[in-house]
Amino acid sequence: MADGAVASRRPPTRPGALGDPALPPLLQGKSFSGRKTTLDTIEDALRLLVPQKGQVKISSLRGKLSCEGDLERMRTDS
Repeated sequence: MADGAVASRRPPTRPGALGDPALPPLLQGKSFSGRKTTLDTIEDALRLLVPQKGQVKISSLRGKLSCEGDLERMRTDS
């Protein structure tokens, strides 16, 4: 050990529930998903991302649209 260096008494960190932050996100995704290929991991991620972004766009319209007609009747019509 070099002069003035202090030995770390902290144990080495292990990957926890949030994964190993040193790993790139793609490798973390592969680890979490259990998928064997990068392509499968990317497909899984896109299957989650696309609907999520659609929901964000829809939620941005909240309060901006008007409704014509009897909303209570529309809700109870079978």
